[in-house]
Amino acid sequence: LPDGRLREAPTVEKATEALQHLLQVMRGESRGKGGGFKDPKFDHFRRHRLEGMRALLSLYTEPRSSTYGKWQASSLNAAISLHHGVYCARVLRTLVRQFIEDHTILPINSYGNWNETLLVDENLVNDINLFLQEIGENISAERVVKYLAQPEVMEMHGIDKSISVRTARRYLKTLGFRFAHPKKEQYADGHEREDVVYYREQRYIPRWKEIFDRIWKWSNDNLPEQGPLGGCRTIVWFHDETIFYAHDRRRKKWYHKDVAAKMYQKGDGHSLMIADFVSCNFGWLCTPDGRSVREVMFPGKAKDGYFTAENILQQANAAIDLVNEMWPEYKHIFIYDNATTHLKRPDGSLSARKMPKGPSENFGVTVNKRDDNGNLIYNTDGSLVKTKIQMTGAKFSDGTPQNLYYGPNEQLPGQFKGMVNILAERGIDARKKPYECKCFKCKPLAIDCCCRRILLYNLLDFDFVVLFLETNCRNRGVEVIFLPNFHCELNPIELLLWDFAKSSLISSTQIHQVQDLAHEKTYAVEENMW
Repeated sequence: LPDGRLREAPTVEKATEALQHLLQVMRGESRGKGGGFKDPKFDHFRRHRLEGMRALLSLYTEPRSSTYGKWQASSLNAAISLHHGVYCARVLRTLVRQFIEDHTILPINSYGNWNETLLVDENLVNDINLFLQEIGENISAERVVKYLAQPEVMEMHGIDKSISVRTARRYLKTLGFRFAHPKKEQYADGHEREDVVYYREQRYIPRWKEIFDRIWKWSNDNLPEQGPLGGCRTIVWFHDETIFYAHDRRRKKWYHKDVAAKMYQKGDGHSLMIADFVSCNFGWLCTPDGRSVREVMFPGKAKDGYFTAENILQQANAAIDLVNEMWPEYKHIFIYDNATTHLKRPDGSLSARKMPKGPSENFGVTVNKRDDNGNLIYNTDGSLVKTKIQMTGAKFSDGTPQNLYYGPNEQLPGQFKGMVNILAERGIDARKKPYECKCFKCKPLAIDCCCRRILLYNLLDFDFVVLFLETNCRNRGVEVIFLPNFHCELNPIELLLWDFAKSSLISSTQIHQVQDLAHEKTYAVEENMW
């Protein structure tokens, strides 16, 4: 002291009080009811000195410490814990004395804010984000460097030197970007293909608009909306299949850095297929006592076989029986995707896909041959016996049938007439039209550029061919709607339930546990479809 007296050490009581305040400062402010504390955001320099101050006060006030009540010895031990010596001990004593006198006095970084980035300027952050939006997916650290090096950008934001590529990468990370593989969703190939757009806009969406007033709806708060119905209440049932594999596993998880490599089995392993119905009203299609129409099988030639059109039809009939038993007061609609097993047509159905342009002796529809009891006939090698039958189902505009083959008393008895003659009988001259445009990629908005397009897009009997599944369900009072091709995102089972089951690694025998999600999630697809 100026008068020659030695500076007295702080009392243990004052030091204890200062230690409690210091711990609060280092911990940060409380977040409130949510728990936890806010980061005080001390830089490394200040944090290092605060840790030294805490160590000094702890050693000085802790009765179990060997330096309890010994001021200089405690400061030296605190300095040693920071890998420093006598000078650091003297600095810590000064800092702690100041803090004991005034709890608001904290160490300062005398070297300046060297870790402050350009991103503290909100205007610059907004400009960088706009620039990244303009370049789309071609984002790179080099482009950010070039952008910030432009004279007008440097002048506008007061930048005096260019940044390095490494700094630009840190900027991108701070702005929320990650250099990684893109996240995958459903495939969108073919979404805007002409025939897909035509079906979606002309048939699928108009039908949904017709039934929209008769289905249950939910608000954003997951509460049912009440209101008058435009007819009998309609329940929409979505159908889908999925396959679980024995080697389905999480590809990423937390491992210790020293863990040894683990051998995995090659391939996907055995598969288990599940097919079921779900609605946003009742969840999975089942009864309170556990009866359901869920199909579970091990697909494969040497196992349970494959899920064929016949299996689809049997499941549909069982579903119709169940919905009529459980909810006979409602109208029911089944929605299927465009899998080939769902789109099977009755043998000999009308199709312009492989029709020849002119007469043909050999044209017919190849089908599986059956015996008198309707059973399939197999060759000795196990393959199905095939046979050809005549195509039927053509109708004139007035509804009268049109024979696609010449009669016994006509010029070419028994032969297929060909597309030109079929169109001629309907008053359309297609003799100078090609069979089809190259790869059937007709010009936009064309309706009569080739014979095949005329048949598919101008004649209702070719456009609206009733399918096997559709005919069966309609005869039993249930309507069938098919999703547009490449639109699996419109099916809530595909998008939500199967995805949830596989991402959560639920085994195929426990798949029924995702039933609770049906009530909460499937309505979102119906609501967001618009």
